[in-house]
Amino acid sequence: MENLLDIKIMKQYYRQKGGRDK
Repeated sequence: MENLLDIKIMKQYYRQKGGRDK
């Protein structure tokens, strides 16, 4: 299980990149 903060940061990072990697 990952931390909520980590998930939020990852989501924001993916969105900035394009959000089509996952």
